Amino acid sequence: QGYVRTFTESNVNFYPIVAVGDTASAERTVASALRPWCLRSPSGRLTEWTTGIATADMAEKIIKAVASTGLQYQVLWTP
Repeated sequence: QGYVRTFTESNVNFYPIVAVGDTASAERTVASALRPWCLRSPSGRLTEWTTGIATADMAEKIIKAVASTGLQYQVLWTP
């Protein structure tokens, strides 16, 4: 509920895109791939929130990023 309260319901969308065993490696790779669209907090740090990228494009980038790691993964959602 905190996300909805802060960003409004229309701006909060969670989709499980891939399942991986090694989440730490996958998260680092995905964060790097999405960095150009990440918002900065008031303190200047990058957040996990994004802007300027369509959901379908983001899902494609996430799948490609995880695939590039060589980790085993399962695609759970594609737009």
